[in-house]
Amino acid sequence: MGDMKGVRLATDRLMVRDLPPRDAQRVARFHHENWHFHRQWEPYRNGEYFTAQMQRRVLRLEARSDSKLHLWLLLREGRGTSRADLPIIGSLALSSIERGSLKSCQVGYKIDARYARRGYMTEALAAVITHAFTTMDLHRMEATVMPRNRPSRALLEHLGFRDEGCARALILIQGVWEDHLRLAMLRDEWRGVGDKGDARS
Repeated sequence: MGDMKGVRLATDRLMVRDLPPRDAQRVARFHHENWHFHRQWEPYRNGEYFTAQMQRRVLRLEARSDSKLHLWLLLREGRGTSRADLPIIGSLALSSIERGSLKSCQVGYKIDARYARRGYMTEALAAVITHAFTTMDLHRMEATVMPRNRPSRALLEHLGFRDEGCARALILIQGVWEDHLRLAMLRDEWRGVGDKGDARS
């Protein structure tokens, strides 16, 4: 699984990479500062989730996992070159990674509220899709999104994901079983994005 760890993807404005357990405090801060923004799309989280201790444990588990790749969006505009100098502005996770006859994964993502709707996630997700379909040799990527989460759905459709229907009462979100749309992309459908972030036809 050499394509799963130590991932470093550079885009015009970002470094997209996994983080070691020593960055747990920074990760915890990202979750805590953005909970008001992410809460409506997330399952219930108790207070422990937002501590460095818990996030250190999560980062360690993810580092050993063969079924999940969790990457972080680090802003590198006008900043230093060391990892510690680059602010975390989002995360992107490939989970339920299957090999063999499936070669598939689920994708999920979060952006810092202060950097939303500025094209950062388009930039990062395009790089991760390319990595998944080339280096990781996956065949299919799927995302689920709540119908009322229009910005997230627009992002996926902009990059070429196709609607495959609605999964009823799929995930318990803040005490309510929420429907989720299923959107997917196959490797043969991915054409990347142009200079302006538009999906290539």
